[in-house]
Amino acid sequence: SGHGAGTLSIINSIHYLRTNEEFFPTDPLDIEIHALDYSETSLDYYENLVEILRPEYKKVGITIKLHKHVVDLTSDDNIKHTVEKIKTNIGKNPQYLLTCSAISGVKQAIFQKSFARSYSYIVTQFREDNSLFFWVEPQTKGDWIKDSWQDLALEQGIDYTSDGCKIKNVRFHWSYPHTKSVLRADAEYLLMGLAS
Repeated sequence: SGHGAGTLSIINSIHYLRTNEEFFPTDPLDIEIHALDYSETSLDYYENLVEILRPEYKKVGITIKLHKHVVDLTSDDNIKHTVEKIKTNIGKNPQYLLTCSAISGVKQAIFQKSFARSYSYIVTQFREDNSLFFWVEPQTKGDWIKDSWQDLALEQGIDYTSDGCKIKNVRFHWSYPHTKSVLRADAEYLLMGLAS
């Protein structure tokens, strides 16, 4: 899933810095991942990627504990049960990094009707000091996704400016292995503080 790839990209960046930057901290880093997806197959793919990378992470003091949750984000009861289970598992004094991506594949009306309430609930339940919500999206026409996050921030009483809730654009390229061509794209990302 997109969220899984994004999470591993963050961890891979830490791994790279620990491997290549002499003064980057190398204290033990224990990461607990709770992966939520409607597709059990996607979660299995994600678990397979984690297992492939686990030996390299261990070399630089990074340990990963993965929990998979098959969740229907359109079901309030399903979401609440899953969130309660996660918070019980994590315990006291947590620091959360919530990651999200590729919402633009869903039409605005469907997102507002079926998913907005779930995201609002999740953000509310994981409000803790030093915690963040991180969203990455391919560049889309219109600002409805950006506006949706701003509405979410205001609804939850999050100060949109001082909490660092800002949309930024980035350009990137990568080599497509099958055709050996270089592909270029734009993306937007948002980093929103979730201080309690």
